[in-house]
Amino acid sequence: MGNEQIEARFDRAAAVAELSGTRVERRAEALLRPGVPTFAEVDRVRLGGLRDYDAVFYGIPFEGFVVKDPRNFYPQGTAPAPGHDVYSRPGAYEAPTAIRQASLFYSIDHSNWLLPERGLVVGDHLRVGDLGDAPIGEQSPEEILEWLPGHISEITRAGAVPLIFGGDHSVSLPTIAGIFAATGKKLGVVTYDAHYDLSWYPRYWAGSQWARAMELGALDPANLVHLGIRGVRNSHFWHAAAAELGTTVLTIDDIERRGIEEVSVEARERALSGCDALYVSIDVDVFDPAALPAQKYPEVGGLTTREMLCSLRTVLGDGRELVGFDFSCLGPAYDHQHHGAAVAGRCYIEVLAALAAGRKG
Repeated sequence: MGNEQIEARFDRAAAVAELSGTRVERRAEALLRPGVPTFAEVDRVRLGGLRDYDAVFYGIPFEGFVVKDPRNFYPQGTAPAPGHDVYSRPGAYEAPTAIRQASLFYSIDHSNWLLPERGLVVGDHLRVGDLGDAPIGEQSPEEILEWLPGHISEITRAGAVPLIFGGDHSVSLPTIAGIFAATGKKLGVVTYDAHYDLSWYPRYWAGSQWARAMELGALDPANLVHLGIRGVRNSHFWHAAAAELGTTVLTIDDIERRGIEEVSVEARERALSGCDALYVSIDVDVFDPAALPAQKYPEVGGLTTREMLCSLRTVLGDGRELVGFDFSCLGPAYDHQHHGAAVAGRCYIEVLAALAAGRKG
């Protein structure tokens, strides 16, 4: 009996089994490690095997300097365990695990990611994989920058969009560096954040990523859009740097006055003015803490979850310009019943929906 005949008989056996109303065959769970699924139970993938994928999740469980108090940082690796203090709130390195665990709410097995509100079955148009976590360990930012952009470049060159789980907000830099190395395109950036993050020094921390991206040549200040700025924790230096550089600043009051749709249209237009590659970054503190409690640096009066999803839909458009996305600074130690991690996961689903819309045509 030839192979084709053998395969055909197995197919017939499967058809009979389907009619029985019982289990057909077991399958391996989509797990990265015990208790941690791939995001939404998508395929587990590895470097070197990404050619057939449209989007690839990658965790960067890095946390560098941690704010200690209004004047000082804890150096990398020296902050006490999460939950020890009111002001200093470490723990973003735990976020990739937390988001993946909460992503079971959005398992691809539910409906292949049917979104009735968009008339779209996301999984019909995309193949998505999860690469697991980058082997960060206790490496310094300088050490990480020697190899991590290469991983991102491989994802990009394979034709997939890297979707990054931070970590703190410094994860944007190696991601942008890898995309820029692979494409040579300058990026327009929309960063959802309560804070400007426009430090020049320290060179590598979760407040200097945009300066380093500019220094790299990947980002022109005119194409950097801050959306959701608010609160007293923005320094005079950051405020002045934004004015000097001419970045676009859209505050929470702009959103209140003009509406989330109009502001999001402006954000997209300014980010893409003169360039055709879009990078979107969400810092968790752009949300109101009542909507997403798992915040390292909470600022009251932020976006609702619905405002965020509406804004993402406008900023991303049909996803054709999108070259990368990250969500950073989630603090699982401060979450409530996985609610914040689930909100983060839903943002990734919205990104996938935009990519699917573009491929649907």
